[in-house]
Amino acid sequence: MKISKFIAVTIVCALIAITCCGCGHIKDTNGDDDFSLVTLSEQQIIKGNSSVSSVSASNQWNNKYNLKVSKFSGVKELKKITLKSGTQKITTDVNVSAGNFRMVLISGGQIVYDFDINGTSSATISEGTYIIKIAGESASFNLSFSIE
Repeated sequence: MKISKFIAVTIVCALIAITCCGCGHIKDTNGDDDFSLVTLSEQQIIKGNSSVSSVSASNQWNNKYNLKVSKFSGVKELKKITLKSGTQKITTDVNVSAGNFRMVLISGGQIVYDFDINGTSSATISEGTYIIKIAGESASFNLSFSIE
């Protein structure tokens, strides 16, 4: 009898684990060729910092950052920069292969720059506090950025 209960509990736990593997991902509803966000709003991007991802790898070295994710949904802060004087240049290289994706620069509670997806772009910042964020809806991507 104890073995039967153990097997039943194990099966139920396995089913819950399998069912919840995809929990939290936001469905890509605008097709394979359109990478623009549909569900996440600008306010959610500005104020949010909650995400779910599957199979991701990242590294950071000497103000250079790399991130590769097979599936990402939500909003994630990548870097906060406070610049007291002078300027710095943020250069990005973003390649999206599936889903919807956006990489932005936020300052003063507003999106001040949208980085290009599927290409390279850069933004020069001056005195102030800035946040680099990504937002995705079932997005698969590789990105790198540097701050100089």
